[in-house]
Amino acid sequence: MKVTDPSTGSVELLVTGVSTAELISSRAIAGLIGELRSEMTARKTSFESSERRVQRR
Repeated sequence: MKVTDPSTGSVELLVTGVSTAELISSRAIAGLIGELRSEMTARKTSFESSERRVQRR
């Protein structure tokens, strides 16, 4: 699965090896979307934290 920023076209998240066999209900799909959102938030927070440390140097 690839999530891109529509304004820049840059890849925000790339996840491979996701099995779609279990995505048979709207609840399962919503769960996957929730996991992807959490992952994107965690990566953004980690990136911003790293960026602040670099700027302080």
